[in-house]
Amino acid sequence: MNIEPVENLPAPEYPDKYSDEIQNLLTTTYPRRWIIKPLVVGALTVTAALSLSSCRIFGTIGSTDGLQSTYIPIFEYGNGTGSVGCDAVSAPVFMSEEEAFVIMQAAFAEAKLTLSNQALSVKNATRPIVDQYSHQSENYISGKKRDALETDGTLELDQSIPVVFVSLDELYAWQRAGGSYSTASIFRFKDAARVLADNNPGLIVFYDPVTNLWEKPVSGGSRAETVEQAQAESGRLLRQQVLAFIEWLQAETSR
Repeated sequence: MNIEPVENLPAPEYPDKYSDEIQNLLTTTYPRRWIIKPLVVGALTVTAALSLSSCRIFGTIGSTDGLQSTYIPIFEYGNGTGSVGCDAVSAPVFMSEEEAFVIMQAAFAEAKLTLSNQALSVKNATRPIVDQYSHQSENYISGKKRDALETDGTLELDQSIPVVFVSLDELYAWQRAGGSYSTASIFRFKDAARVLADNNPGLIVFYDPVTNLWEKPVSGGSRAETVEQAQAESGRLLRQQVLAFIEWLQAETSR
């Protein structure tokens, strides 16, 4: 058998690392150690589309004097759950804090309200201790801890009201120390947001809705197009959280 050099090597039918689709895939993977945060311009595009898709008439906001002692509920739009690792059936699309802020700010602006990016430090706030390796929903919140809480912005009314968006960064920071480990992790944003809202009066809490790729299939579309659809769906759900809060606020301050 004589070994000879190959003169014409046919291109493989599967995508290689230089193809556009794989390049897009590599920039939209989801485990934290791989993720590259999407550009804020993407959130602006989503927000513009959402704002044009519906119109809502808002009333006036009354005095917020009693709001600092009021436990503000979360508004449940989006399952807020995603898993990564060996047991993940579908890839979750997480939302960065930068994207979330743009979407929330635009939603508040629809009601002529101002969300500033001024972060406040809430001293002795009660925040959850989470266990991302527990796959039993009732065990995900493994405890609570008194700690300083950095907010993501401030709603400027007749007084400044702190706003928190529960993102992947918070859930990693709130992970309990020690215990067992696993190659799979689950993140329950809504459960963590509920602990914050139920234990800290005067705190406005929103959470990452998390859209999984299988929830927004694209018939014949590329992986990148599917990711964009999932991002748009998460943007729509976060906007609904904000608008529901505004309606609650109007009713609460008109009493």
